[in-house]
Amino acid sequence: MTTLLDMYSKCTNIHDACRVFDEMPQRDVVIINGMISGLCRCHLPSYAIDLFTKMNQSDRDVGTWNSLISGLGQNSEGRTALIFFGRMRVEGVEVDVMTVISVISICADMAMIIHAQQVHGLVIKSGFELYLPVGNAIVDTYAKCGCMGDACLCFQNMPFKNVISWTSLISGYAKHGFGVEALKAFHQLEMEGVVPNKITFLGTLYACSHSGLLQEGWISFTTMVNKYSIAPTMEHYTCMVDHLARAGRLYEAHEFIEKMPIKPDAKLLTTFLSSCCHHKNVELASAVGKKLLQLQPQEAGVRPEKFQFQGKWQNRNFDYKVVNFG
Repeated sequence: MTTLLDMYSKCTNIHDACRVFDEMPQRDVVIINGMISGLCRCHLPSYAIDLFTKMNQSDRDVGTWNSLISGLGQNSEGRTALIFFGRMRVEGVEVDVMTVISVISICADMAMIIHAQQVHGLVIKSGFELYLPVGNAIVDTYAKCGCMGDACLCFQNMPFKNVISWTSLISGYAKHGFGVEALKAFHQLEMEGVVPNKITFLGTLYACSHSGLLQEGWISFTTMVNKYSIAPTMEHYTCMVDHLARAGRLYEAHEFIEKMPIKPDAKLLTTFLSSCCHHKNVELASAVGKKLLQLQPQEAGVRPEKFQFQGKWQNRNFDYKVVNFG
């Protein structure tokens, strides 16, 4: 029955998993931990908390706490997860590597630098800093919190690094406008023989786009495709369109969209439309506006019968906007 429960929960068939769980004559801590994880996986964190609280304190192990804390974090319940982490510490439960990775990741997602620093101190005290996943999580957390100096220092002190380590650093530089530093890190990555992945290239493209590095952005995109044989995703195409449009290369961006091997989605078109409006290009704004409204309403985020695009000159300034007639 344990195998059946595990299969149902991993397949997000939570109703059958609950039925099997209820029919079990005996349930050990491993089974309960799996059920907590399954409930969180199926976006039922309140039921997971209820199951957790019904357990005797003496029956919980570190896996029980980890299942709940990580599950809450995955359901955007980071603050609640940190409350339970605090309870875990008060009750004297010994944390392990999985605990600190979960908590650090939650701090990163919520940009809670004070909590992150406290957990980092716990990592050092517990001797977990040499574990690669822990080091990656710490670098990522400091980067997402805007503390690039601390992120870089932790990165440099890591005894081992992988593509995730480098990508966290590059993405952090990109997010905070350090385009040149992001590209330097990428070149160092290549020099050390690390193979970048599609997320690494998203970081470099974003860095180039938001730092005005037009030529470098093109080089990064072609390197991804030609050197590493990575097929661009919609996110990569959107970055390139934004990159060209921010530089005022609207016609190049439009040509790039037309030559894409996949159909542009609403986010890409909206990004381009915004740039057309900013640069007051009536022709391209009209063209992309029509394409946007031709998408399915749920994809475009608008109802064609309620919206229309207007373009008009006012005192030589083009005012292009979406007008709601609803």
